[in-house]
Amino acid sequence: IPGSGRKDGACRTHSGGAGNFDVIWGEPTEEGCRWRCAQNLACFAYEYANIRRYTRCELHNERVAYTVPVVGYRCYAKAETHPPPPPPLRPPLPQLVPTAKSPRPTDGLVPAAEMSDIRWIELGAPPGSCRTRRGHTGTYKLYWNVAQPKDCEERCARNTKCNAYEWAAIHRYTRCELHFDQISDSLPIEGFRCFIKVYPGHPLLNPKPPTPPLLPLPPESPPAPPSSPPIPSLPPPPPQPPPPLPPLSPPHSPPMLPPLMPPPSPPPQPCFPPRPPIPKPPPE
Repeated sequence: IPGSGRKDGACRTHSGGAGNFDVIWGEPTEEGCRWRCAQNLACFAYEYANIRRYTRCELHNERVAYTVPVVGYRCYAKAETHPPPPPPLRPPLPQLVPTAKSPRPTDGLVPAAEMSDIRWIELGAPPGSCRTRRGHTGTYKLYWNVAQPKDCEERCARNTKCNAYEWAAIHRYTRCELHFDQISDSLPIEGFRCFIKVYPGHPLLNPKPPTPPLLPLPPESPPAPPSSPPIPSLPPPPPQPPPPLPPLSPPHSPPMLPPLMPPPSPPPQPCFPPRPPIPKPPPE
């Protein structure tokens, strides 16, 4: 980019943070990162880093004011018609918030837990700089000249919105970052260390039990071979016709009574007296 300025180190805005940027991992050359920023009108600067076997390109969407000395990092800013205001000679001194007289805020991402209940887990082997799940630095607040990691840890423990802290010793500089986004990974950089805050009820302390794997079903045993040829089955008998119904008997009728006969009439009386009987002749 004609007229651009180069500074060795990581890009930083006037507020001391990295600002908003897009990261591209695996960019093989610095010219490729420069070309990406030149084609993007929203890009004010780009940062190219070669860390061991990793390469990364950051396209910054905010104006960059100065750099932080980090080995292997280079920061380039686009030329502007009006130069940006000069960088501060010295970062402002940090203020410890909240103080002993002010109440602790309870509207942050981390529940208000007692200091003794907070635990810390260091990410990375080897240690490095804090990164979110998408590989970004996320939102954080920067403090310079924090001598010991314990001092940075105490600042994060008192701030309920702080989810992790990063402490680094770079030559004769020391820095402390309080991260407000969820940190899940780290980028290996010499001199940097990243710690995440865990508290009672945190998912890392109470992980869900793993689902037991499904046991495979036992293989079905093949059917046993028949010892003798099967007997052919007999065909079913034909259906038998239903038995005939008995003939219907006529309905029972009462017996026939003999016809009524008139009473006998008396014999007729003879008109003449009866003849005497004729005697039989004697035998001879």
